[in-house]
Amino acid sequence: MLFKHHHNIIVGRTRKEGIMNNFEIRMKLFENGLKYWQLADKLGISEMTLSRKLRHEMTEEEKNTILEAIQALIEAKGGQPVK
Repeated sequence: MLFKHHHNIIVGRTRKEGIMNNFEIRMKLFENGLKYWQLADKLGISEMTLSRKLRHEMTEEEKNTILEAIQALIEAKGGQPVK
């Protein structure tokens, strides 16, 4: 198993799961220097609830809601999103 740790986001592969679930969301957070707790606050949920949601692939509607929240966080800190 090979893992690369950065803040609280793990990017890598495991034997069981292959590529991580909700990879796009995890990478958007990582690339834009955002933390899980910041996204959880924006969504009005606990960090633990967000972590649990990310364990299993989300519906497109759920992903879109989260990606919109990430975009809002990026804009709030005055940055341009990394694509």
